[in-house]
Amino acid sequence: MKTREIQTIFDAFSQKAEPEFFKYFEDNIKELNHFITSYEKHFGKLEAAMDEQADLVERVKAHKTFKENVLKSLLAYQEDLQTGDFKTLFADFIREAENEIGKLDESITGEHKKPIPFRNMARFYLLHQFAENAREILRQAMQGKSRVLVALWQFDEAYDNAFQPVLTRKAEDEQANEPDISIPDHPFKHLKQENKALLQKIKTETGNISQQVFHAFDESFQSALTEKRPKSSFQHQKLTRQLNIINATHVTETGRWKNTHHVLLDDWAVDVEITHLYYSVYDQYHHLKNNTDTIISQDIDTSFSKIRSFIKTSGKRIGKSPASSKGTAEVLSAERDKIGKELVDKILTKSAESFTNCFSEDFDLFQKMVLELTGKVSDKRSFIRSKDFDQGIGDSEISYISPGELLKVEAVPHFSENVIDIKSRIDGHLEKVRLILMSLGTVCDFNLESALIYLDEPDKTAKEAVAIALEGYERALNQLEKAQGLILEIQNSIEDNLRDAVNNFNNEIQKLKNTDNLIELNLKVARIKTIERSKRIRKQGLNYLRAFFPNAVILSKRGWGYITAFIRDIRIRTGFLSQKSVVSFELSEFLNEARQTLKKLPFVYQRLYQLQPTHEDRFFVNRDKELGLLRQSYENWVKDRFITCAIIGEKGSGTTSLINYFLRVIPSDVSISKHTLGEKIYTGGKYFSFMNSLLETSGIDSNEKLIEAINASPGGRIIILENLQHMFLKKVHGFEAIKLLFELMTHTSRKVMWVGIYTPVSWEYLDKTISVSNYFTDEIRLEKMRDDTIREIIYKRNRLSGYQIRFLPTEEITRSKSFHKLDDPGKQRYLEKQFFSNLNQLANGNISLAQLYWLRSTSSVDEQAISISMIGRLDYSFIKDISGHSLFALQVLLLHDGLTLEDFAKSMNESITVCRNLLIPMLEKGFLIRPKQKFNINPIIYKPVTDYLLSRNFIH
Repeated sequence: MKTREIQTIFDAFSQKAEPEFFKYFEDNIKELNHFITSYEKHFGKLEAAMDEQADLVERVKAHKTFKENVLKSLLAYQEDLQTGDFKTLFADFIREAENEIGKLDESITGEHKKPIPFRNMARFYLLHQFAENAREILRQAMQGKSRVLVALWQFDEAYDNAFQPVLTRKAEDEQANEPDISIPDHPFKHLKQENKALLQKIKTETGNISQQVFHAFDESFQSALTEKRPKSSFQHQKLTRQLNIINATHVTETGRWKNTHHVLLDDWAVDVEITHLYYSVYDQYHHLKNNTDTIISQDIDTSFSKIRSFIKTSGKRIGKSPASSKGTAEVLSAERDKIGKELVDKILTKSAESFTNCFSEDFDLFQKMVLELTGKVSDKRSFIRSKDFDQGIGDSEISYISPGELLKVEAVPHFSENVIDIKSRIDGHLEKVRLILMSLGTVCDFNLESALIYLDEPDKTAKEAVAIALEGYERALNQLEKAQGLILEIQNSIEDNLRDAVNNFNNEIQKLKNTDNLIELNLKVARIKTIERSKRIRKQGLNYLRAFFPNAVILSKRGWGYITAFIRDIRIRTGFLSQKSVVSFELSEFLNEARQTLKKLPFVYQRLYQLQPTHEDRFFVNRDKELGLLRQSYENWVKDRFITCAIIGEKGSGTTSLINYFLRVIPSDVSISKHTLGEKIYTGGKYFSFMNSLLETSGIDSNEKLIEAINASPGGRIIILENLQHMFLKKVHGFEAIKLLFELMTHTSRKVMWVGIYTPVSWEYLDKTISVSNYFTDEIRLEKMRDDTIREIIYKRNRLSGYQIRFLPTEEITRSKSFHKLDDPGKQRYLEKQFFSNLNQLANGNISLAQLYWLRSTSSVDEQAISISMIGRLDYSFIKDISGHSLFALQVLLLHDGLTLEDFAKSMNESITVCRNLLIPMLEKGFLIRPKQKFNINPIIYKPVTDYLLSRNFIH
């Protein structure tokens, strides 16, 4: 410096101002190095854990802990980000400089005998010019800071990308050698060196700027002494305005750089949160998997071993049975007793109970934990679309997201759906296993019982009976193997499907790392909120429409049926449509073929599918509602109330089975009389003959005496009359018997609980003719069996046989490309669905008819499996071409639930010859059946005929 005064100021600046200025950057670098050291420390712990732990689960936990620590470091560093204005950086120097400048200002003015604006000149150069030139240093320092943070972020992401593929490997791959995780080079030392070099560069640049500024100051001062520079350049007001502008600019720039680093750390924090969430969910998945594996290995496999051992040991004892029938029967009876007391009571019951929702709690906890983890993800994070962190960012350039809310848009719902679907499939498998276990004892017992019954058949040997029993045991063991296969599928489902769901969840949450995805997801959140509001409004409207449309649809269908029938009739009359007389299905052979099929089946299967009401509780299904109503009627009658109960149900719908079950569950001390009417009783004579037989009286020929006898008898009794539609004939004086019955019921209903069973058509007809409903206090209508119930009835019987079911495809199905793409289990599921869809449509909720179709569909039987052919859809269009006379005949048979030729002639008021000529052709075509003396409608077309007669107003 050429002047003493400037040199003095320069010395003071170098000692006080430069260190203060440099300290700002030094503190920034120090904080950055501290963050790098913190990250390096956590990463070192992770590497040590990776070297010590070979177990993948423990490695995932180590990564989860690492991410937790990184997130804490990021948030802590974010809070400590420094900023400041120009005055703050030089506050200490300015105070000292102002004093020195003031002293020099006075001495200079006195020494040079002229006014020189030294103070303002010093402030101009030291504050104004230095600050202007130092802006480039600030930019370089902040860019260097950004580069270091981005490099560390990239290393963090690269390491995740190297480790995460290990988590997507399949179980079989995990048994192989551990893959080499190529860890990127550690950047920590290099980054710190970069910081050191940057700090040295800042120090050098600061010194250079100081030299430039003071040289300019020195020259300006010399010019002021020689009056070469106008004094107006250093006016106080002007200088103050310039300094305020510079300070504001500096505040803006430091604020923008703070935004840059805040957003950078926020964006990185989102990535860390997402990765931590993945590791946490994966950890929970392994916890679930370990629990299920433990249950299977310690409980389930042990139970299976006990069951297998018992059956094999029992089979060996049966195999050593004596050659005589008596000795074999004793062995079989003894084994039946052991099956009940040891296998069923001690092993199967306990095992089956353990399968009821045995994994549900684990899955529920898993879902709960995942929801809790996603709930902890931050609600607000900042980001910039360009991800350009080499410049300062203004407030308006920053966007905000809610990662937690975005997760709830797609990732969490999709993941929950996948988990629920997997859980549902596992629950279905567990239920199948439970049913198999519950049926194993029954399969063994049923086959032993069948073997004992077989021994009582003529010309049957003990050897053949033993073979029946052992065949049943072999099928039971096969069923056990099937159950074990289902358990293995559960393990595979958890191992593969649930694991895939976790990895798919990770793929979806990774979208939050992509800025373009974030903007799209933000828009999606807004759309979803709008849609939800629309849904609420739409739901209110739908609730109104739901109350209106069902009745409208019923009326429109009925009206459309009348219209189409009317149009069809006109087309036939005008010759545009020819009448078809060909029956599309061999109705006359169907029942006979079903019976022949049953005879070809194994003895065990024949017992299961005999077309008769069940007397066994194990076959009774899904009549809880009707049973409850019947028991309520009984309880009311026990309370000394007048109770008469009518049960209305189609033939084959399970009315007899319902009554049989009801009688088994009520107190046994009640006297019970039960009779099924098999012939018409419509005259007074036949009525009294029937009642004397039913009540075990003799010679009573009036209702008064019957009433007196019943009311005088000790105790109460239940009288159940099935097929009460046989107690009238549609003719003059044809209702005498049923009216006498109603009179008897009316006067004895406190002493007797009367239960009458009718078909729906007969009930409706009698109600319109003689008001039958007035004579019954309770009406119980058997609802149509649901499709799933019909399926369960079929399978429940089949499970007792121990035979597996194999569905056979039709030629049309085998030509389907989509069918060939399925694996064998998938093909069977497809064929099963197709079969029962057709069966339920054809059976229309009728149990007997469903069993009939099932038997008819049986194609072949081997030692372990029953092959079932697909049912073709039937064409009932021929019913519409039946003549008017035939329709009247069908109507009469329907109302009476079948008639003999003589009774039919009386009801039609025609000669027997005329009626025979009407019925026999219908019998030959298969419209009718005649199992004994009565003509009745073929059950195959019973429902279509009833519906058609209803549509044509033949019945109401």
